[in-house]
Amino acid sequence: MITGTELKYPDYKPTFRSLEADNLELKEGLGLISNAIVDQHFVWRSRHNRLLTAILEYPDILGIGIDEATALLLKGDSAEVIGLSQVMVYSNPTGSIKNVNGKLGANGLRLDVYLPGEKFSLK
Repeated sequence: MITGTELKYPDYKPTFRSLEADNLELKEGLGLISNAIVDQHFVWRSRHNRLLTAILEYPDILGIGIDEATALLLKGDSAEVIGLSQVMVYSNPTGSIKNVNGKLGANGLRLDVYLPGEKFSLK
């Protein structure tokens, strides 16, 4: 999971300033989803830069942003959104990444926004 610590900027901010290489600190989460990095309080706190950085540096995983008062109900390789808000899922299906002077970029990224009651595949 994303800790929220920007390795290059020690003063905590609720979101990252930009998409930068080697700036993301990850720690082991609950281990309920093996092919994803999960970020919480996502929409409310506008944490897009953190999760985009994660899927650029780790293109084989999904980036799942779960908002406040919202959760995922997991059943095998399927997830259902429950609660009051949205879940955003970022992926980097082509493994695209560009790095120019430490700033990250990419093409062909995918974003899906799921509402309460909707289901999606974790594959």
